Amino acid sequence: MTETGGTDIATVVPLRRPRASTVTVDDKTMIYDEVGHAVLVLNASASAVWARCDGARTVTGIVEDLAAEIELDPDEVADDVALTVAKLLDVGLLSDVEHAAGVRSTPGPSPSPSAPPGWPAPRRSGRARSGSGPGPR
Repeated sequence: MTETGGTDIATVVPLRRPRASTVTVDDKTMIYDEVGHAVLVLNASASAVWARCDGARTVTGIVEDLAAEIELDPDEVADDVALTVAKLLDVGLLSDVEHAAGVRSTPGPSPSPSAPPGWPAPRRSGRARSGSGPGPR
């Protein structure tokens, strides 16, 4: 498997971002990133990985679970799972609950309204500050 951010991807415990809405149609999953206002469409294989990113198992555990379900050797799916998790971490739709400072190691909503480390801060409502760009001054 590969590394992501200096961490062995096999030991990453991926957790889906709470502000990502998902809809599954046929064998594809569409993820709407409410923070970045982007839509990502996952194929069936990536959807199966996404569904298992619950903060309860490592990437190795996801590989073993998925391989058993589709009756393949774990080595046959390991690289695809690792690449999918790495990409989803890279775009900010997943966090690593075991290696991110300040992120809880159990799934569930964050106890505070602030964003977890590495995620964009929540947008503030109200007027723009003077000189900060377009808008009323």
